[in-house]
Amino acid sequence: MAQLSNLTGLSSLEQALAPNIIMTDDPMRTKMLAAHYLENSEIIYELRGLVGYNGSYKDENISLVSTGYGESSALLHLYDAMILGAKRIVYMGECISTTADVGLRDVILSDSGDKLLIEQTLASARVLAIDVSKRKVLTNDRFPLLNESLMGDIIDFASASIATFAALNQIALVAILTVTRNLATGESLEEHERQSRMNNAARLAFETLASRE
Repeated sequence: MAQLSNLTGLSSLEQALAPNIIMTDDPMRTKMLAAHYLENSEIIYELRGLVGYNGSYKDENISLVSTGYGESSALLHLYDAMILGAKRIVYMGECISTTADVGLRDVILSDSGDKLLIEQTLASARVLAIDVSKRKVLTNDRFPLLNESLMGDIIDFASASIATFAALNQIALVAILTVTRNLATGESLEEHERQSRMNNAARLAFETLASRE
């Protein structure tokens, strides 16, 4: 497949990424995850505020990549990750709840994704005693600006689009999301909490990729 662009930073790398990749939107969160979870981590690129790392977790080689926000940015990073050898990807992001039944910090597993990897994620959640709700997630990265009508209980900015692209290209992808805003109650997490208080989602992401197929 021809290279589309050199916009993400990934496509200019001289080394392949690990087959197992965690993608997350916030570059500061990426740095925190690398510091807390990766062994022998090294920065493999830093461009336009986004950053990528290679390292290991429980003897499994893992790359950790920040994508920026929105469908287009996430799809560009996913495309380049595919070119560089991605096989299994956990997308760890934020989501918005429109119902009081789903509260702040709740961990949501999107039902759009690879069925086997979803089952591995659920198995890891049981081992870690992390409450996870598998739900249909609506992806819409325009509604905050356009005040569009909301048609779902859970909304995020990328997961459904990248899950579809991954499936078309034989990449196993699962999206683990944390509720950072609740429109029904008016609550939201502060910016520093969005970077640092997604511990359950982070543990679940790394343990899922460390599990053997």
